[in-house]
Amino acid sequence: MPVLKSHELIGFVDGSEPCPSKFIDDNPEDSSHSLNPDYILWNKKDQCVLSWINATLSDKVLASVYDITSARECMDNVF
Repeated sequence: MPVLKSHELIGFVDGSEPCPSKFIDDNPEDSSHSLNPDYILWNKKDQCVLSWINATLSDKVLASVYDITSARECMDNVF
């Protein structure tokens, strides 16, 4: 937790940094969607936090969360 707090990433595990919408609508009349840059950045940070969490888990615990794809979900299942 101190590492996450010191890097201002604690919100990815406590839910205070929610995931933004994946797509933005450039034109509501157009059915195509563009990726949201805020989502892309959020996802990169979340995956970094998830990697840090996974690196600290024992093999037994890591095996129980191997298919989890977000930091918050991982923390909810571990603790």
